[in-house]
Amino acid sequence: MRFGQESATGGASAVVVSGAELIHLTQILPMGAEGKLVGPGDIDAQMRQVAQNLVAGIELAGGEASRVLKLNIYVTEARVAEEIRQRFAEFDETAPRPAISFVVTPLPDPAAMLAVDAVIAGGDGTSRGTSDDLARAPVRRVGEASRLGGRIGPVAAILPVGPRVYISGQAEVGDGTVADATRQTLASLGRSLEFLGLKREDVVQVKAFLTPMTAVGDFEREVVAFFAGATLPVTSVVQWQSDLPIEIEMIVAGQPNPPAGEQSAAVEYLTPPGMTASPIYCRIARVLAPTSIYTTGIYASRPDLGGEQEVADVLGQLGKILEQTGGDWRHLAKATYYVSSDATSTELNRQRPQHYDPQRPPAASKAVVAGSGRDGRQITIDLIGTRP
Repeated sequence: MRFGQESATGGASAVVVSGAELIHLTQILPMGAEGKLVGPGDIDAQMRQVAQNLVAGIELAGGEASRVLKLNIYVTEARVAEEIRQRFAEFDETAPRPAISFVVTPLPDPAAMLAVDAVIAGGDGTSRGTSDDLARAPVRRVGEASRLGGRIGPVAAILPVGPRVYISGQAEVGDGTVADATRQTLASLGRSLEFLGLKREDVVQVKAFLTPMTAVGDFEREVVAFFAGATLPVTSVVQWQSDLPIEIEMIVAGQPNPPAGEQSAAVEYLTPPGMTASPIYCRIARVLAPTSIYTTGIYASRPDLGGEQEVADVLGQLGKILEQTGGDWRHLAKATYYVSSDATSTELNRQRPQHYDPQRPPAASKAVVAGSGRDGRQITIDLIGTRP
């Protein structure tokens, strides 16, 4: 079910799905069949190649382009995002549109101008087992990322029907290098998996916020080492502006639902031993309800607002979207905040407690980045939630 349409992104305001497998695609770059970048400096050529790779990845995973729930689009400049928005504006207005988010960031290939990852609604999982079974169907991996514009691991990882686990971004500084910080942060995330009773093969997606992007190869080598003996998840990367080399979050397939009548909540908010709880984000959100709500990357309704007004505007819009979809602030699973100034980041921290239940804030990552993907806006936010 799709709600509204956002001129700022070209996508739906939100998309709601229930009882479907969730196909997660790796971050796809404009690479051709030979593994070489297509169209250096040519936005049109790179958009066509990314779209071609995206469609091929969806079909390889058994999905359909009409069932895309969420597109995360990574661009090197706001003007590239504007070009993409114009293309969406040319689509048939009756065509189903996903929720869409943009962020400005350098990319793993310095000549790439855009990249994309996606979530697609798959089947209901009945042929492979569902969350009602005693044993949950495993996470399935499809294809080789390197053949469709990705870097490492599979083209797609498919989250089976049932509980979904969102682990907030974790960051360990290590010796200050991206390689050691990645190693130590993955070890910390491994302890979170153990707390949940989950294994590395249950991990669907790893997303990293790192600096500098030129060290992405170090991150990837550590990911391969961490998952040695298990299949790799899909990955995405964003360059952030931080004193920390890296922060890493995960999406993981949870354990099967408890028997009917024993489920206590739509979402559980968890804090592993040795970690502290926060009133504005949780360490782990485990979604037990069958419904997922994906919101678009919301922007302020007017450009160049002051930090207080801009954050209030964006959060106000999100509240209205949640109401339309049957969700609310107390049933959020995951929030991604992209801010392009420290002042906006500080204002976001101040205003979040006005909306979140301090006992039920979502898992989250907040990154100071080069841009929100739209001129005159210092923040964009997208959310994953569920219904009570």
